[in-house]
Order: sequence, then structure tokens, then C-alpha cells
Amino acid sequence: MAAPTTTVVSSTDSGTSESAFARQAEAEVQAKLRRLLLAVEEAHLLDLLIGLVEQRAQVGTVLVDLLNGEDNRAGIRNLEGQLMLLASVSPDIVAPIVDGMAAGARRASEAMQAKDADRPLGVGGVWHALHEPDVNLGMRAMIGFFGGFGSAWRAAAEERRSFTQPVSGAPMPASMHTPGPGRRESQ
Repeated sequence: MAAPTTTVVSSTDSGTSESAFARQAEAEVQAKLRRLLLAVEEAHLLDLLIGLVEQRAQVGTVLVDLLNGEDNRAGIRNLEGQLMLLASVSPDIVAPIVDGMAAGARRASEAMQAKDADRPLGVGGVWHALHEPDVNLGMRAMIGFFGGFGSAWRAAAEERRSFTQPVSGAPMPASMHTPGPGRRESQ
């Protein structure tokens, strides 16, 4: 009969090296936390942070009340609209517009610092400027923008008008009447 085999486990197996690595990583984290706490304490923020955490329910209530204010709700709605605009426009379109705005701002600054900046431009100056290729292209872009803007504005105004029209000839309550741009409310 053959003799049974025995397996000898070495004391340098990977379990020991893994625990040493874990201890080293934990020591590094503790050192970083100590540095962070010291920096926060030196900036006199530790008491503030402790107070915020201890009073988190009251702080949360105050923040929610602030966010629910009418001014903030309007701001949040405006931000939402801006995000929708950015999401609806291709980056291929936005990049040249942003670059054009930056270049336009630089040229506007240069023009305003020119020695004849205070002199009236006159019709002839405008006529001459419109014949410059860059100015002409910019004007075409702005006219295209204004056309699209006006078209969307008109569609939104017509939608608002159709929404606020009284049903079956009934008079519309005064609280629902909003005068359009350039019109005064009748008295």
C-alpha cells in the first residue's frame, strides 16, 4: 500500500501578504482623514460641519423652504428651459455659435477701444460694413436666428391664445386675461 501524501502549507501564503496590504491601505486612509480634519479645523469649519450634521432636519427644512420660494421656482423653471434648449441643439451647431460670440466680443472690444469709437458711424459706415464678408455672414446668421425665433414666438402665442379662448362664447374670467406684448390691459 502506498504511503499517504501530506501537504505542507508555507507560512508565506498570500493571506498574510493581503492582510499586510490591507493594514497599509487602512493606515494611508487614516492619515488622509487626519490631514482632512486638521485642514477643516484650521479653516474653522469643523464646528460648522458638526452643527450642520447635528441639525440636519432643521437645515433640510430651511433649504426646502428656500427652494420652494416663488423666485427660486421661476429660476428652476428657467434653468430647466435652458437645459432643454441645450439638449435640443446639436453640439455641431452650438460650437460655432459660441466661437462666433467669443470672436464677436473680442472685435467689439477692439472697436470700442479704437480712437474713433466716439465718432458717429452714419449710414455710409453701416453700408460699407455690410459689404465686409464677415459682417455680411454674421448679419445673415442673425436674420436667420430672428426668423426662427419669430416663428417659434408666433406659434407659442397662437397656442396661448387658443388655450385662453372662452368655451362656447362664455366670457373669460379677468384673472385669465393677460395682455400681449405691446398692449395695455383695458380699463
